[in-house]
Amino acid sequence: MDGRGAPVRLLARLRRGADWWGPALALAVLVAGALDLPGRIASADISPAKAKPRKAPAARTAVGFTSKADGWAGTWTVNGKRAFGIDLDSRAPSTATGYTAASARFLAPQVGWTKTHRKGGAAAVRGTRLNAVALAQLAYLTDRYASSTSPIVAVAAEHAVLLLTSGDRAQRRRESARWSAVVKAHPTAKKALAAISADVADHVGPYTVTPTWTTPPTVFAPGSLVVHVASATGKPMTGIRITGTYTTAAGSTAISASTDARGAVKVPVTVFAKGALVVRLAANDLPGTVPVLYTPKRFRDRRSPDRLAERLLAGAARTAVRTTVSTIVAPAVPVVTTTTKPAVPVPGSRISDDVSLAGTAPGWTGRIAASLWGPFPRPPGGSDCDRSAGHLAARVAVDAAGDGTVTTPAATVTDPGYYTWTEDVPGNPLQDEVVTPCGASTETFVIAGTPSLAIGLVGDPAPGNEVDVTLTADGAFPGLPAAATLTLYGPFATKPTVTSCTTATLTDVETATITGDDTITATTITTGATGYYTWTVALPAVGTLQTPASIPCASSAGTFVVSRPDIGPLDVTTTGSVGASEPIGPAPSGGPVLTIGSASIAAPLQAVPLNPPGIAVPSDYSVAGQLDVGAHVGDTWGAIVVAGRVGNVYGKHGALYDLSHAATGDSISVTDVNGLTGRFTVTSVTTMPRTQVLPATLFAQTGPLRLVILSATGPVFFGAGLITYRSHVVVTATPS
Repeated sequence: MDGRGAPVRLLARLRRGADWWGPALALAVLVAGALDLPGRIASADISPAKAKPRKAPAARTAVGFTSKADGWAGTWTVNGKRAFGIDLDSRAPSTATGYTAASARFLAPQVGWTKTHRKGGAAAVRGTRLNAVALAQLAYLTDRYASSTSPIVAVAAEHAVLLLTSGDRAQRRRESARWSAVVKAHPTAKKALAAISADVADHVGPYTVTPTWTTPPTVFAPGSLVVHVASATGKPMTGIRITGTYTTAAGSTAISASTDARGAVKVPVTVFAKGALVVRLAANDLPGTVPVLYTPKRFRDRRSPDRLAERLLAGAARTAVRTTVSTIVAPAVPVVTTTTKPAVPVPGSRISDDVSLAGTAPGWTGRIAASLWGPFPRPPGGSDCDRSAGHLAARVAVDAAGDGTVTTPAATVTDPGYYTWTEDVPGNPLQDEVVTPCGASTETFVIAGTPSLAIGLVGDPAPGNEVDVTLTADGAFPGLPAAATLTLYGPFATKPTVTSCTTATLTDVETATITGDDTITATTITTGATGYYTWTVALPAVGTLQTPASIPCASSAGTFVVSRPDIGPLDVTTTGSVGASEPIGPAPSGGPVLTIGSASIAAPLQAVPLNPPGIAVPSDYSVAGQLDVGAHVGDTWGAIVVAGRVGNVYGKHGALYDLSHAATGDSISVTDVNGLTGRFTVTSVTTMPRTQVLPATLFAQTGPLRLVILSATGPVFFGAGLITYRSHVVVTATPS
């Protein structure tokens, strides 16, 4: 018969015969029923077993009954272990020379039955191999009941084993007859079988261990893990010892507990680190799912009596069912809020940061590193907080413990610009590190620029020269453009004062854009008349980023002098008639001219250079020359030097012929070669020999502005109408 149906039939037959009271109640009833065992055996012609004297039998009877008709019913002891016989058509196990033990994973049942047992034994092991369900039931029966000390329990369990291992109808009929004899002699065996059947049905393996998180653990609170242990039919397994461990980065924790009446146990799980958590569990001391098969040593040897000896089944070693359950423990990620103070700092302020933490892991302590970054020309963000870029202004640290607010040590800031704090809150096994972002609005503040200005000249500030005007800003907001207005006042004869800068003295206005701290060429000017000059500079405020700055009137930095070098003594011999040339044409009207009304002089002027050791007086006696290195109209200091010929050698009058007629107090008008007109009053009219070098004081470029006019006088007549002159006539005048 198909061995796969045997377990089902066993459970069905046993369940129809009795209700389940539990293994403990069944065993109590069986033990009580066995108290009158000798009388019951006699009435059924079944007597207690009597061991035949043998020398070291391979197997011997253990607990059960013997009948004259059916032999031994119950358990055997083989190789020191309790076991059940499984071959009905074999001789007693004690007839074997010895036994070998192996797993019964491929157990095939015996078939057929004869009274002589000569066709039984190894030759009859031809049944279909038992399936996993039957093997599990046999494993439970042998594990749970082979060690029983109750004969009733032993024979009932043996009957359950034989129902599973009877290989065909003949063997089942034989076992039915044997069981009927047992029940007739001991009616309580029937109830014991029902109890055993129910026990097997409820508690046979394979077993499942199912862990379930009722509350997953967090870094803030322990978790709760419920472990259920169930049989193959889903019945709870009570009193099963559960062991295990769970490991985190902080170490390993052991678990030890036992299942309750519901086959469950609740295990608290306290974590000590974030990340992956794996709980390894084992349900211990559970019956195996495959029994041990004891086979006669020479079972397959046709010449050995062992081939007819009975095989035995014993319980396998207790086993553990293992499983794992895992979860991810999310780290604590504290919320960090910060506020810089003071809210509106100025250069030189002591800046600190309030750092508030919420949601830290239990027991967390750490040292918060605070970094102050800046200055920046614009609000920072992203990757601007970079030590390698030179933006780290200060770094401080403060100790913290748990949630709350701490204040960092203060850092001093002096340079203008945008600044921002970042905080590095360290982590631990339960908590992630938190680094606040660069440029958070509550962490960013501005130090306004408070620029100071300086102005300077590059070049020689002599009249007519080009000089560069430089403007320097220091302490300005970085990268911020600002438009400066530069105003020039002068010339002044004396050093100007703070009240000297008026619209009457305004000379020039320039604008220039300067960005941040820088030195720029604000403008280039051509210096004009001699005298003192002074610049004022106005740099307006730019929003809240930069305060205004200025350079006031008459500041030492903004004041400069335009002057001419002294000429020195001059040997002027060309004002006479010798070397005079005729006019090229009439002088243009409206040009430079020197006019002395009292002397009837209106001499056109042209610029002439020095011709050391004298002056390059124009040879054209109709014009006069103005020394270009001397002072000009508009100058504050120096001598305006004009020289002209008195005429030619034939007596024709030159432009300055009547200069000697000028008198003290006369008015002189000069329209200079630079186009400016000035009025002067004659202060002296003198003569000097023409052979005398004129003194340097006469042409000095220091001292108040004056006019010096040179020509010749004292004519000397020669034959043929030729004339020369003996003396210089020198007229000096001061501005009217």
